[in-house]
Amino acid sequence: KVAGSVGRANGLNLGVSLAVKTTSSSEAARTLRHIPEEESWGLRNFLPWLCCGSGRNNLSQGMSDGLAWEPEKESSKAQLKVIYVTDVEGNWVYFCNFVDLSHGIRFRESGDHRQARHAPELILEDGYHFVFGGDTCDKGPGTLRCLRAFVQLKRDYPDRVHLLLGNRECNKIRFTSEFTVEEVAAISPNSPAAYWVPEKNRERPWNYFRKIAAKAKGVDVADLREDDIRAHINKATVLRYHLKHDMGGDGEFEFRRKELAHLWDRSETTISDEEVVKSYEDSLAPGGEMREYLKMSQLASLLGDTLFVHGQLIGNQFFECGKDGVAWAVGVVPELGCFTSRKVDDLRNWVMELNK
Repeated sequence: KVAGSVGRANGLNLGVSLAVKTTSSSEAARTLRHIPEEESWGLRNFLPWLCCGSGRNNLSQGMSDGLAWEPEKESSKAQLKVIYVTDVEGNWVYFCNFVDLSHGIRFRESGDHRQARHAPELILEDGYHFVFGGDTCDKGPGTLRCLRAFVQLKRDYPDRVHLLLGNRECNKIRFTSEFTVEEVAAISPNSPAAYWVPEKNRERPWNYFRKIAAKAKGVDVADLREDDIRAHINKATVLRYHLKHDMGGDGEFEFRRKELAHLWDRSETTISDEEVVKSYEDSLAPGGEMREYLKMSQLASLLGDTLFVHGQLIGNQFFECGKDGVAWAVGVVPELGCFTSRKVDDLRNWVMELNK
């Protein structure tokens, strides 16, 4: 069975959360164009169905017999209890509601934690695994609390908590290089927009800052000098630009300001742009919330006979999609630089290689 949200988010390959559940069946492989809507069938049938249909290409060549993998025995499968949630995207209230409604996980302190000024300690009951499917941030005023809660849970239960990398965590790695004083100063009229954004939606950084400068001075953009524009290029405006135009996080800057005001028990109007920027820098510094999450998370997790990933398994935006324009990612491990790849025939080995 395929469970979860299947699709693309913001045009990125890492745009979904997906769990592939396998059950025994003798169904034959089918073409990619005819996906059964209400059936349960084995992964060794599921893989060749994907690999030998219209999406087959040189990346999936040789995989039509399925990956070498034996599902867990029924006795062990019955004992595996998994708590799964994904894409909280900074919505702390949503996550608190999830915990309150779930079996096997709870806050140590009783009560309503939706307005907590810290991340309360979580308890994972014996016999349960917890999987978070990725995307902790960007669309709500609770990112820091979500990150802290997941990191604490992973530290306390390292063998039973599985944190996945989503596109919203992965793209924050860029801040460690693109967010330096030197990179901000290097922005010029020739700086390109992100190549992965659809062309009709691309906004060059210089054009973005030019509009900010024109609005601030109350003049037409044509009347601006380069110095006028550069006066409005700083870490705060660069952060806003990236969140809006190539990270799918429009509004996140103000969400972070709101969360900081709540955590520090201050008015939002007293939280400066510099403090918001520093919170992002601190979260990626050694010991920071986002850095710790990135260190503890992985791209894929295989529990029993269920594969958990955040990114697309089937995509039309991969580098090599064949004549039909669709590629199948399972079994493919990208090499350094991601322009070449190699094939791994064993599913468990593929997960291990992917997570290295």
